[in-house]
Amino acid sequence: MKERLLPLGLSLAAVLVVASWMLPSLLPGQEPAAPARLARTPLASHQPSSTPSPGALAHGSRPSGAVSFSAFDMRLGEVDPTPVGSVSPARQQPRPRADLTARVVVKAEQTVAISAEINARVTAMPFREGDRFAAGATLVEFDCQRTRAELAAALAAHNLHRNAFESARQLQKLGSAGLYNVRQAQFEMEKAAADVDSLKAKQAMCVIKAPFAGIIAEKLAATHEVVSPNQPLLRIVDTAAPELQLIVPSSWLNWLAPGQGFTVDIDENRRSYPARVHNVSGAVDPVSQTVRVLARFEGAPADVTPGMSGAARFVPVGGVR
Repeated sequence: MKERLLPLGLSLAAVLVVASWMLPSLLPGQEPAAPARLARTPLASHQPSSTPSPGALAHGSRPSGAVSFSAFDMRLGEVDPTPVGSVSPARQQPRPRADLTARVVVKAEQTVAISAEINARVTAMPFREGDRFAAGATLVEFDCQRTRAELAAALAAHNLHRNAFESARQLQKLGSAGLYNVRQAQFEMEKAAADVDSLKAKQAMCVIKAPFAGIIAEKLAATHEVVSPNQPLLRIVDTAAPELQLIVPSSWLNWLAPGQGFTVDIDENRRSYPARVHNVSGAVDPVSQTVRVLARFEGAPADVTPGMSGAARFVPVGGVR
């Protein structure tokens, strides 16, 4: 009988201990005593302990340094320590920048690929890659001996038909030739003249002149090479007035306009040049929200060539909006 009462007594004692610890948390203003292993935080373990007064426990206050977990603590939320009406440092608006930058690329206003128009042999290409040339300079010459011979024969045929037409017209005046003979001679003369014009146009293709002043960017053929029609020979670049191309955010449109001045810092020579906006594209890219801007240098810098790049620095009128 004693053996049965001993386990029952131990179980009853354990229930009473748990109930005595949980009962204060169920009453208003009461909290359970903190377990021994959670009695102090690591920071509070270095401070002297203080025993709370019974009056303090009666009003539901906690001892200094003690950690307890109650239903009341679980219902409490985190309180924002920032006073009402104040601005947090992380939420402060950034100051507007004094200048705005964008990448810029120097491009030629004209870039032309020179191609052959006839099937002939190249006899001369006087310029090399990187050489500058003036407008009207001879860039390529072809061997056109056959064309010149054909042109001479066409000129002789044209003279023959012209004499025949004049003779038929004189005979018509004398009544020895009819209108049909005169018209026939006239048509033959006009056909011979058309052949002469065709061969003259073909002979003009034997020499390629520079359409503008520029520089040889690439040489794609060589002297004594037989080329075919539409075969690329040279690529030339107009260096008279280089153009600046920029891609800027579309939000700049509220202050960016043609005529706006800015500064260009070229990466290759590490020099700065004044420039001015020439035109702003009227279409905005809806994906990147950017717009293309075309500009030109103020003056003609001799040490800037197409292909260079750098940074454009703007100072918007009225500041950033």
